Amino acid sequence: MPVRAYLTNTEMKKTNEYLKYSIFFVLIFLCIGYANQNNKYYGFSYNQYKKLCSCDSRLIALFAEVNKTFPCIIVCGYRNEADQNKSHNQNKSRFRYPNSKHNTVPALAIDVMPCGIYQSIDWKDRTRITYFAGFVKGIAFQMGINITWGGDWDNDTDLRDNKFNDLAHYELSNPL
Repeated sequence: MPVRAYLTNTEMKKTNEYLKYSIFFVLIFLCIGYANQNNKYYGFSYNQYKKLCSCDSRLIALFAEVNKTFPCIIVCGYRNEADQNKSHNQNKSRFRYPNSKHNTVPALAIDVMPCGIYQSIDWKDRTRITYFAGFVKGIAFQMGINITWGGDWDNDTDLRDNKFNDLAHYELSNPL
């Protein structure tokens, strides 16, 4: 019997389904949770997972890796027009819709905060947030992902020259 060098439409659909489900299960393993070396369980809630999955695959991989060691909460991924303009009007974002990296599909920006043992966020603990940002940037560097943090927009490591602080914000520096 001769060997075909192509797949039929039915075979292609089945292959695509298998790929889709295998990627889905890998993401669940990475994002929903597991026990790390110290038997501490860090996982994302279902709502956090949905927010994470609205982002670019590099951000998904980055924060899945970060969450293995440093517990964090996904605050926001993609933002629709109403949410983006509300964030802008509350001075939580510099841009109106559609000019934010949160407004692309998939989102090229994500808001993530470190959390305590009880999944709580302390929005005023700038020291912990800055420590977390350094950790995130280090993991991103190891993974070859260029990101910008909302506490250092120009990436010069001088945190005092920011005119607008968005300490939960991380975005891809070179989205293409």
